[in-house]
Amino acid sequence: AMLKLLISKGGDSSLLRQGVHHVLAQQKEPGYENLLRALLKALETSTAPELRLAAANNILEKMDGKS
Repeated sequence: AMLKLLISKGGDSSLLRQGVHHVLAQQKEPGYENLLRALLKALETSTAPELRLAAANNILEKMDGKS
């Protein structure tokens, strides 16, 4: 739900970015390490919102079995 909210809001809210980062920072899900690392790195910067959206979308696609 958080990833979908991040995508729908465009990733521009610093409060939302911080919240998503806080929740996902300690996640250790096998097979998602690189995707989570990319998303966390993208959430740490206020620039390049397209990277945040792409990273969140990549995780959702993997969860849906599309990649």
